[in-house]
Amino acid sequence: MTANKNNMKLDFFPAEYLAAPRLLVQSAVFISGRRRSAPVDGNVAVWGNVVMSMTGSSLNQFDFEVWAAILKSMMTNSSIELSTSRRELCRSLGFSTGQAQLKRIENSVTRLFNTTLKISKEGSEPKIFSLLQEFEGPKSALNIALAPSMVRLMQNKILVYNFKFEGLKPTAKKLYFLLSSMGDGQKRLILSSKLQKDTTKPGLIDIFGSKLSQKEFNRQIRLALKQLEFTGCIEPDWEFTHRHINFMIRPVSL
Repeated sequence: MTANKNNMKLDFFPAEYLAAPRLLVQSAVFISGRRRSAPVDGNVAVWGNVVMSMTGSSLNQFDFEVWAAILKSMMTNSSIELSTSRRELCRSLGFSTGQAQLKRIENSVTRLFNTTLKISKEGSEPKIFSLLQEFEGPKSALNIALAPSMVRLMQNKILVYNFKFEGLKPTAKKLYFLLSSMGDGQKRLILSSKLQKDTTKPGLIDIFGSKLSQKEFNRQIRLALKQLEFTGCIEPDWEFTHRHINFMIRPVSL
């Protein structure tokens, strides 16, 4: 399959940033906890009358970083088709190129290939697309393509500083993108320890992908917020009380 027939490409963003579509950032496609052993088949986000569902392998922040590295390479090469290797992806992520890491990369790319998303809206035909697609290319390479639907989603993207993102723990990484997606200025975000499927409360986001006690959930969120404050991602006057985060995000300057 050739996804590049219309010469589509990702909009430019500076190399010191990571980018991801707002809709994926504000969902449970990539969880911050351990991957579930069972396949995923259900809703991962609800925004009013818009629902995103996911079918495929459970994905976490490691898979997100592999996916984001692929997107950055596509942007740099001005193409939504990429012929690369496990070793090149390891290097772009700053990993060693030992067999264990190469296998982790290979398994992650396979999970990304096998994940399908569906966005449904009342009164409209659902949109179905993959995170990544394969295309015919060099047999010795990983031949990765981005679906046109995903390219369009990337037109509404969120940027974060890569050097800050790299040093964060998984929950803080998830929160950094999530908080950044809320825009600049004083904001309030409601979090939940489990996915909220009630369409009257679309603001609740599944952060961990697994059910935690409220006490442990609160502890994990506070630790992540402290790390975000320490690295200068958010202002120091944040508050977290009973699932509500009041925060001031530091704007990204281009």
